[in-house]
Amino acid sequence: MLVLSTWVYIYTCVYIHCAFTPTHSHIYNAMKPYNLMRFDSIWERGTGMSLLSDRNLSNTTEKVVAEYIWIGQSGMDIRSMGIILDGPVDDISMLPRLNFDGAPREDSEVILYPQAIFKDPFRRGANILVLCNTYTPAGEPIVTNNRHAAAETFGHPDVVAEEPWYRIEQEYTLLPRDVNWLIGLPVGGYAGAQEPNYRGIGADIADSQYEACLYAGINIGGIEGGVMPGQWKFQVGPAVGISAGDELWVARYILADNFKFITLPLLIAGR
Repeated sequence: MLVLSTWVYIYTCVYIHCAFTPTHSHIYNAMKPYNLMRFDSIWERGTGMSLLSDRNLSNTTEKVVAEYIWIGQSGMDIRSMGIILDGPVDDISMLPRLNFDGAPREDSEVILYPQAIFKDPFRRGANILVLCNTYTPAGEPIVTNNRHAAAETFGHPDVVAEEPWYRIEQEYTLLPRDVNWLIGLPVGGYAGAQEPNYRGIGADIADSQYEACLYAGINIGGIEGGVMPGQWKFQVGPAVGISAGDELWVARYILADNFKFITLPLLIAGR
């Protein structure tokens, strides 16, 4: 049972083939599974290193923005909404639980339980990203809340004594969202020699995410470009226990929340 529960969460983190659709809506709209991962910025900004400073609030206010992040209803999407705090927070117990309407049906209220704090690489200063679990008002985990069972497993004394380490790799391929075609290729055209593409197309996006993850406190192990245009991957870890999954999901959020691209984790289904 311990092994099964652990891999429920690790499986969700590593092998999911569908999409993450970021949104900042305070209302959770009913969703369908997506076959593409959409990187749509609600501010319609460009891509590149400038994204790390466009939202910098470090010198503008003493208030703190806590951006709550959670896995959505489909289990394949990332949602977020922000709240304003009076001052800095560095202890998870100091953060309030939030509630929102989970779907257009009865008994749809969802409660967000803060679980992990990361520095906000976009707003900077004392602003934070907060990874959350989702529960019903009665305290039961939402069906897509695989982290709940994983936390019980990783918190078991036998597992704690083993101190399991993980290193997780996430692959992705960038496509411009308006044409759904590989970045760097002429629409309807074909690729030329592979060598010029290696780490040459999409490097500004990959590097921005890398720097943002480092700032956030994520133990990102590196990034690597592929030979195909816009093909990239990054590694998280080594990280101990459930923190490996937490860091991977926040790294995905950082990537998905700020760039105007679609990414396909796998270009060929089942491969």
